[in-house]
Amino acid sequence: MAEQIIYCIVISAIQIVALSILVFTALSSELRFSKTINGLLMLLLEAVAVSVYLMVFSDVPIFKELSFLISVVFNVFTIFFFLIYFRGNFYQNLFVIFIVKNYLDIVSMCVADLKKICIVFFANPLWGDVVILVGMTVISLPFAYLFMAKLLRRVIVETKAMSFWRFIWTIPLCFFLLFRFSVYPQIEQQSFINIIFVPIIWTVGTFYVYYIILRVFSEMSKNIALEEQVRLMDLQIEMRQLQYKKLQEHWEEIRRIRHDMRHHFRVVQDLAGDKRFGEIETYMAGLMEDIAFKPNVYLCENTAVNALAGYYKKKAEDAGIAVDFKFDVPEDCFVSVGDLSVIFGNLLENALEACERQDGGETFIKASAISSYGSRMVISVKNSFAGGLMPLQDTFVSSKRQDGEAGVGIVSVRAIAQKYMGTVKIDATGGCFSVYVMLHKKS
Repeated sequence: MAEQIIYCIVISAIQIVALSILVFTALSSELRFSKTINGLLMLLLEAVAVSVYLMVFSDVPIFKELSFLISVVFNVFTIFFFLIYFRGNFYQNLFVIFIVKNYLDIVSMCVADLKKICIVFFANPLWGDVVILVGMTVISLPFAYLFMAKLLRRVIVETKAMSFWRFIWTIPLCFFLLFRFSVYPQIEQQSFINIIFVPIIWTVGTFYVYYIILRVFSEMSKNIALEEQVRLMDLQIEMRQLQYKKLQEHWEEIRRIRHDMRHHFRVVQDLAGDKRFGEIETYMAGLMEDIAFKPNVYLCENTAVNALAGYYKKKAEDAGIAVDFKFDVPEDCFVSVGDLSVIFGNLLENALEACERQDGGETFIKASAISSYGSRMVISVKNSFAGGLMPLQDTFVSSKRQDGEAGVGIVSVRAIAQKYMGTVKIDATGGCFSVYVMLHKKS
């Protein structure tokens, strides 16, 4: 009995460690609890796993009869355990968990097949299982880790708010069910040829499908990023055209003033000759008011932020929207010009569009940005809105979108926040839509 308990502890520990490594690799930024609580939860999962193994491998008749049901309950418990363990996109988390479950099923299949070939080399079958499981895990885990770290984690970050995850998670679920109800029950009846080829075909086929799916998602994300860059380039061109138009207007004004200056001097000279000094003062005051230039909008030191904020400030004021901008962003900010343009361009554009869609009532945009000690930036954009928002995971979607997806802009902002080890928080209460972005300098 003691040997069986040790066997169950070792087997469950190996699988739990492999499961945890792979899931944490993909979802490490979505941990819900502190390190202490996480550690206690993992000990709880290990205790449950050991109990399940003891029941399944025991000689108690009722446990033998209910072994399949016990296995199902344990798998459901494990899935919900990790769904609680991580926050973020529920469907993304399901996708990751079932992929890892597929990997563990493949390892179990290989262990079962290798045991038939290598059983003669082990005096104790229980410890033969342990040796084979350790060997298979050591060989396969690095490849699974690279798959999760290099491809899956990147795609998850890039496509977090996209709606297709609501459906894609069912693909690894289907693989999981197909293996449990079709492939695994046939392992005991396989011929020697099948023992060799079935694990290879199943493994390659399963992960090739996942590779293709994730590559497609990655390309979609790149295309979205390119579209966003093109949109921002168009915006920059439009802003430069406006600046050029203003320069032209100022130049024409200067030419007019220079042309009229001799006439003004003649009037002043005549007034002075008649000693009408009070009229000279009045005339000069009117002249100064006429030729005074309206200064360009200056909101902060950073050129990119100042240009974008000034552009949207003018558009909002022209539309009769109350604007309150307070920015403290230095020119040598740790956030790149391109990333600043994406964040401020998208947030201010979304705020302006939301106000323009209002049929009545107060419309306003309040925005602020503070860069602290050159290592942290906090951005806040608030605007009025007329309702019609639908919750989608930890964001909101405008009801004007027929596809039910979060806009490209907010997805881009989230991706940049992840890049700078930051967060994005969205709130919509009391007719005020708020977005808070926290960015940290990369070490």
